[in-house]
Amino acid sequence: MHERFTEGWRAAAYISSGVLTDFPNSTFDVTLTLRGQRFRKVCKAVDLGGVLVEMCKNFPKASAYYYPDEEYGYIAEIHCHCGHEKSQACCKSEGFHRGKVRILFKEIDYRGGEEATHAVHKTGVTAGSYR
Repeated sequence: MHERFTEGWRAAAYISSGVLTDFPNSTFDVTLTLRGQRFRKVCKAVDLGGVLVEMCKNFPKASAYYYPDEEYGYIAEIHCHCGHEKSQACCKSEGFHRGKVRILFKEIDYRGGEEATHAVHKTGVTAGSYR
């Protein structure tokens, strides 16, 4: 499903409500890619709304993509679609791609006791932690 919103927090609420309804007991790996940096946070479904709102707070317009039946781990993405592409405040300034947030399932690997993300596509190395 694909929806467009006039504010980033509305896209965050749309995704978090779908996830909370469809996967209430799951854990998620949330990655914000903005201006060439990646910020990552792991959270439960109940906390996902707050994490997404914080990560999307600077998205004046956003598109939300929700894939509840995805088999590869990615279940949602939020992309910034601001109209300030030529200003320094734009998430796309300095030649970077638009800001985006990706939500993946995070599961515990009980064989070794370490956390493992089950996804076909790798999100890359984390540049920092997001608060």
